[in-house]
Amino acid sequence: MEPRTELLRVDESFHIQGYGLVVHPDFSVPNGWKNQVETVVVEKPDGQRYESIAQFNAVHFNVAFDSTDVMGAIDRRWRVIALLPNTAKDDLPAGSKIFVSRELRDKLHSVQAIENSEE
Repeated sequence: MEPRTELLRVDESFHIQGYGLVVHPDFSVPNGWKNQVETVVVEKPDGQRYESIAQFNAVHFNVAFDSTDVMGAIDRRWRVIALLPNTAKDDLPAGSKIFVSRELRDKLHSVQAIENSEE
């Protein structure tokens, strides 16, 4: 496996029957995004580490539309989520870190950097 770099620290997660464990925080959708599957490394707050399959998918959220903030409203409706289909909620406590390939991390964080520079 290629070297891994930290993508996120888990704020919370929730299980969706038939899909798996959805992780928060989520991410803005980068231009040209294509859903992907990657083996990730999870590090629990106690230091225990394990590998898991994760799906990174663009999904639509049904949120109220704010006509004064059209771009922000669109960004909040379309997000990239991390979904761990084979991980139990007890195996991903808040504070856990998820490590991914540098390429994936750079794609997802490049949008965050642009958004923060515009504020």
